[in-house]
Amino acid sequence: MLGSLAAIAVVVVGGFFALRSITIEEARRDSRERVEAEGHLVEAAGLTDGVLRGDRAALTRLDDVVVGQVLAGSIVRVKVWSTGGRILYSDEPSLIGRQFSLGRA
Repeated sequence: MLGSLAAIAVVVVGGFFALRSITIEEARRDSRERVEAEGHLVEAAGLTDGVLRGDRAALTRLDDVVVGQVLAGSIVRVKVWSTGGRILYSDEPSLIGRQFSLGRA
């Protein structure tokens, strides 16, 4: 009986770690695909130099796409950052133009 319980414990623990590994990899793959798809969508919306300059019309076009097509389900916030750490676009307008220190990628 003790041997049977040990065998069951090994199967359960082994199954847990195998399932955990598969779940984590699936979540990573799903996240990667979603980010790529949303990135293409935002890019198609016209990430132009106008966004870099803070042009109101360019930001409005981008906002229309983000609010209308990107923000849904698990995506709750969108920000476009400059390489220097300045927020060029945010779905929260009060953040646009703020500067932050970015860590190394």
